[in-house]
Amino acid sequence: MSFSECVIAKMRGRWRDVYEYADGSRVVGTWADNQIQNSAAPLVAALLKGEAAANPSFLSLGYMVLGSGDVTWDAAAPTQPKTQTTLENESFRKETSFVNTAWLDDFSGDGGVVVVGPSTVISMSVRFESSEANGSLREFGLFGGLATSAPDSGMMFNWIVHPKIDKDASFSIVRTVEIKIAYPV
Repeated sequence: MSFSECVIAKMRGRWRDVYEYADGSRVVGTWADNQIQNSAAPLVAALLKGEAAANPSFLSLGYMVLGSGDVTWDAAAPTQPKTQTTLENESFRKETSFVNTAWLDDFSGDGGVVVVGPSTVISMSVRFESSEANGSLREFGLFGGLATSAPDSGMMFNWIVHPKIDKDASFSIVRTVEIKIAYPV
């Protein structure tokens, strides 16, 4: 029997924020690319192996983590190394059990069409209430594996550096991340 190679692991992502104010007004951001980190592949491999069944503490994407980054990023965003395994300056974690997750047919326009059952695109939305994650925000990521509420724990799936957001109690943020596993052409 010969070994045949099938390359599927081309992952890409995008994200956007929706700001929701106490008066009911909303500001919908535009979609931006998100960077999948090298540490995403071992996380996916562990999930394929069934690590969660062997160790119930092992999470797929258990936390969305926000950070203040570095003030020098306000002048020029850094080149993000794909080898980075933690945020530059983590400031807040929220379990993704508070997430609205859906399978989508594809990336399209303002988001794909929700479908039943597994697909190649997953959408996750996390709501950061007006009382949560207040301060300067410049980065975020999704963390899985043995991620806990402890800072820098777990395996980083993606890392996004964005323009500074001065989050305060006047608004909530609904952050949506879409991840697509694509077949190479």
